[in-house]
Amino acid sequence: MSRQKLEIVATYLNEQFRFENASGATIIGNIKLEGEAQAELIPGADLQIKGEADDDLVAGMTYRFYGRWDSYENKRTGRKSNQFIFTTYTPATPLSRPGVVRYLQQIKGIGPKTAAQLWTKFGPKSIRTLREDPEAAAIACSLLPGDIAAEASTWLRENQKLEELTVHLMGLFDGRGFPKSIARLCIKEWGNTAADVIQENPYKLMAFRGCGFKRCDALWLDLGLPRDALERQIYCAWHAMAEDSNGHTWFPLPFVLQKLAREIGPNRNDAEALAEARDQGLIAIQRYENGQLVDQGGAIFLAEAKYANQEQRVADVIQELESNPVPAIWPNLSLAESISDHQCERASLALTGRLCILGGGPGTGKTYVSANIVKLLESDLSASIAVAAPTGKAANRVSEAMASYGINLRASTIHSLLGIRASTLGSFEFEYNALNRLPFKYVLVDEASMVSTDLMASLLSALASDAHLLLVGDVNQLPPVGHGAPLRDLIAANMPYGQLEEIRRNSGTIVTACHELRTTGWFNHDRGVDIENGKNLRVVRCDDNDTIRQKLLAGIDIAKDKNLDPIWDVQVLTALNDKSDVSRQPLNKFLQQHLSPSPVVEGSVFRPGDKAVCLKNGVYTLHGDDQGETFVANGELAEVVAIEPKFFVMRLLTPERTVRVPRGKQEADGEGGKSKSGAGCDWDLGYVLSVHKSQGSEWPFVFTVVDDAGARVASREWVYTAMSRAKKLHLFFGKEETLRRFCRRVAIGKRNTFLKERILANQTQGVTA
Repeated sequence: MSRQKLEIVATYLNEQFRFENASGATIIGNIKLEGEAQAELIPGADLQIKGEADDDLVAGMTYRFYGRWDSYENKRTGRKSNQFIFTTYTPATPLSRPGVVRYLQQIKGIGPKTAAQLWTKFGPKSIRTLREDPEAAAIACSLLPGDIAAEASTWLRENQKLEELTVHLMGLFDGRGFPKSIARLCIKEWGNTAADVIQENPYKLMAFRGCGFKRCDALWLDLGLPRDALERQIYCAWHAMAEDSNGHTWFPLPFVLQKLAREIGPNRNDAEALAEARDQGLIAIQRYENGQLVDQGGAIFLAEAKYANQEQRVADVIQELESNPVPAIWPNLSLAESISDHQCERASLALTGRLCILGGGPGTGKTYVSANIVKLLESDLSASIAVAAPTGKAANRVSEAMASYGINLRASTIHSLLGIRASTLGSFEFEYNALNRLPFKYVLVDEASMVSTDLMASLLSALASDAHLLLVGDVNQLPPVGHGAPLRDLIAANMPYGQLEEIRRNSGTIVTACHELRTTGWFNHDRGVDIENGKNLRVVRCDDNDTIRQKLLAGIDIAKDKNLDPIWDVQVLTALNDKSDVSRQPLNKFLQQHLSPSPVVEGSVFRPGDKAVCLKNGVYTLHGDDQGETFVANGELAEVVAIEPKFFVMRLLTPERTVRVPRGKQEADGEGGKSKSGAGCDWDLGYVLSVHKSQGSEWPFVFTVVDDAGARVASREWVYTAMSRAKKLHLFFGKEETLRRFCRRVAIGKRNTFLKERILANQTQGVTA
């Protein structure tokens, strides 16, 4: 089977390709264009052509496809056939009369009659003559004016260069891991100058999805461009922050300079590189001294410009809300039927402004108080109310809670509330924004500790001018997966806040332990396991990782004895992705072997029936009778329904919908990121999750692995969040001394942000003005 780069010429004929096989026989095959083109040949044909195609194919046009020969086996008949897999294509110069006439009609000013006259005069040499001698073509053809012939000659010369350029770009990108469509995308963006643009500055490729810094940086070095060039220093400075996964918005200057020194070497101009990176809109620079942002002096901090702008946007919208002359109007909680005096007092502290925060740990009644607020608002027929949460599972849970209190109001994800509008290259933007505001006067957001600064900025920007926002959350949980810690910062900036302290519901040891951990730094776990009587928390002591694995299986057997589903009613949590054999990835494979009844599927991480998790926010095509697209959030779980050659079919559970997940090579598609799954997509096995991915969810049984290797990641907030995911039983598996070490580490204050300072600075400026 040959793997060298080849080419094949095929004509697109309205849902069909016509091309010649190796023996010269003409074949016509049907083709479906759904993001990926694949010719399904008529019975008896022994060749097919397939690959990724855009929607720019023109019927009757001939194209030159570049790729490789391969073979495939028909699963139904077992017959092996040849196929040509293309990676890119360009319009090709045709030779037949229909092809030439159609090809010439692409040129402005040349219609069917003029093209036919050119063929009559010059035959197969029509295109060459018009390209190389437009004056002769104009003299010979009465329908062709001289100026049109000259313009046509220019167009044909440029198109000829595009064919040559495509081949050149393929050689440039070959074997470097860039997306298959990258050559066509570059030509669309930069035309005939594409190769020059890329060879001068490969970092410009980062504008395209799948072209990360590391690929572009490797291309820079392979092209022999200077390792210490100013342009490379600029992007290395940006990447020093972009690759950090700790959620910081701002980084101290020495942190960035140390990384630059390791990557660039001694021949650097740090000041010029950082100034130029700022001027190009890649980074932001801020000075900080004595708890305040200053213009001169102080310590220097750097941030990715987009994150710094989002942080400033949050502060600015809050200033707009506070300066609105229309007073905030919240219901009088004393009219609620059954909330306690403590709940009424603390919630009333929150409901004093347009942006309010209601906090509290598990069992303190946050959702119950929120439901009473919504119920009072619903009594006012003029009030328009929306309830949202960061994830689908969290939204489903708050909807069920509202329904249990007699409120028929369906919660949505924040992304759905704002309205996902997909754009090119797989990204998305929101329908509701600063120019198109949400039609709600009251918005309540549950699980607000999960909301990152960028999502908070989008939500606040979309609020109506008279809107009220209530954030409900537990600031003691882990900060968001994304950057920043806005709930923490808003509380620190003295936004109206009420903290519920009294434990109201009887959820056994778990709720009590969360309260103890928050107030004392440790919890009484030595109460045994008696689920029926509320003793539902325990540390299962394991001295090594092999014991952890075996006792996890024993814990899953307990779930089976309780008539729970061992896959969907049990969730295993751990700290790391792949640093030890009880990290997420190896432990997922271990549990898959014991829990999945389906056989191994060659070339796939997944088996039918597996539990899978989405690793990255994205927009996916609905599968089946439903049409359209849906947003899937980072951390959502799904069942693997089917495994097809080009996609996986995933059934999401909350809310229920079935999507197609495009499937690439089984090797990891990412670039050194912790989300690499090896599945060829942004999904992985979900039997084991990180605690961050578990936020906003609950399961009957939760088993948390206390991994000695996770000390850098795990913290008191990590333990707190893990415990509060369980409804009936929580077990820690590992060493108690390691768990105590986790609890001594407090991480909530570690994230570097300036949101609090920006809010306070805006307030000071407002008073001064």
